[in-house]
Amino acid sequence: MDDFILSIRKDSAGFIIRASSGEQAPLAFSSLPSAVSAAPGHWLYQQIFTGPILKRYQERIPDRLLLYLPAELFDWPWSLLHDGVCALALRHPIVLLPSARQNHPMPALRLERGPLRLLLTLAPGEEQSDMGAAIVRMVDALHERHADRVLVTRVSQLDARRLHRAFRDASMPFHLWHHIGPCRPDFALVLTDAAPGVHNLNFLLDMQPGMRCFVLSTQQEAPAASTLSQLNVPFLLCQSAQTNPTPELLQGFYNRLLTRDLAVACTLACLENDPVEAKDEERSELIMLAQTPELHLGPIRVSRRRPRKSSVTRTRVRILVLKANPRHRDQTREGLRIDHEMKEIKFAMRENWRCFDWRDENVRIQDFSGYLLSHRPAILHFSGHALPSGELALEQYTTLSEARGGMHASTGLSAEPDLIPFSTIAGILGRHQDMLRCVVLNACYTEPLAEAICEYIDCAIGIRGTINDGLAVQFSNLFYQALSYGESVGQAFHKACDEISLRHQATQAEIFHLKCKPGVDPDSLFFVHTEEDNI
Repeated sequence: MDDFILSIRKDSAGFIIRASSGEQAPLAFSSLPSAVSAAPGHWLYQQIFTGPILKRYQERIPDRLLLYLPAELFDWPWSLLHDGVCALALRHPIVLLPSARQNHPMPALRLERGPLRLLLTLAPGEEQSDMGAAIVRMVDALHERHADRVLVTRVSQLDARRLHRAFRDASMPFHLWHHIGPCRPDFALVLTDAAPGVHNLNFLLDMQPGMRCFVLSTQQEAPAASTLSQLNVPFLLCQSAQTNPTPELLQGFYNRLLTRDLAVACTLACLENDPVEAKDEERSELIMLAQTPELHLGPIRVSRRRPRKSSVTRTRVRILVLKANPRHRDQTREGLRIDHEMKEIKFAMRENWRCFDWRDENVRIQDFSGYLLSHRPAILHFSGHALPSGELALEQYTTLSEARGGMHASTGLSAEPDLIPFSTIAGILGRHQDMLRCVVLNACYTEPLAEAICEYIDCAIGIRGTINDGLAVQFSNLFYQALSYGESVGQAFHKACDEISLRHQATQAEIFHLKCKPGVDPDSLFFVHTEEDNI
């Protein structure tokens, strides 16, 4: 797990933020943001990610952002931490931890062999509510699928006596407690005869030292994060139906409960239920708090039953992206947003990013063969222009003297592109067929090139006719996302086309074409071997 760790501490001069790699910066807080909107989130980002800290953060794509905070900062809108493009929580989970836990985390637990024991408690009436009924169905379905691996104890019509008895008389320790019902702002659970607060809840948890996760689903406003953090449990998740009206929000969490880091599982559950066009302040939010960075309950290993005739399964898959965006002197060719495309693809692959070794280069005709030799990719992605006459448009050196001296152009794009025939491209790629398995041509008029390439290479994807930049980016995102989840080349291609058909229309999806070498089945070509995500 690759974490980017930041800790904020208070000293005599104010607040100091430190990164685990040693960088630090003072924070000039004249006032504390409190309103729930994108503005304070952007303000926070500008305050925290500055100078060397920002540079270090941009050097990597972390799996999680861990924020160690003093108590007075817990209630800030951290989930809206915003760089002006999108909330950081859309890129990776943001996990809040008390500053005191940085050097003294709570013990973690991995359930490698034994079953997960789950306690589900429902306050009076909650079993009949939409939220309660949906969560009960989720938990029951999980138990039915894995009766020998997940054991569930359910207590309905909850009062203080029954709650105490459930903890006291349990024959085996519980690992996860999910409570559904009303909750007061001071974090007191409203039962039929009492309202146990944080002190009483911690007393119950002391009876169950194996408890590692507490999930609260309430139809009231969620207690403040600083109040929730007082519960002595390694990981706490709070869902408020007041702000999250869809009870299915936790479905993704339960689907990944034993195969993913809990914070990652929560974040993916949010993303699955949020419309793409939602504003930052309208996105569903699960409050995630932790007392330790070790947030695994342990894997349930279920192998995929799929044919894998030719696959790259246990090593990182190298993807080489060759980028070319030349323009004619008259500037009639539209410039492509290639860097935006690369950013979007990496974001789409974020969950299984570590399965890939991503390389990208701005390519000139002189560099083409050299990049293939030096990087030796399994997947080649070309993003640029092609002509109806059957040529790729690559950039060139600005002057003859620079070309002879081996110098790259220092400013701007080439005034004229270098054109390389499709037959030449296919011949060059054919000399690398020992390691190159798939070629993706994200450029207009490249269907004939994809067909020529497949004389040597297993699979190639090309485009028939013209395509707009936005649609090309969408297809790449969908294709590589499916590939990163362990789908075959054929399955990933068809799922991307199906999604394009749903979002736009079938004729838009028909411009993408998958070509294969004779005798090659694209449904048997896998690049990523993953454990089954849905347990």
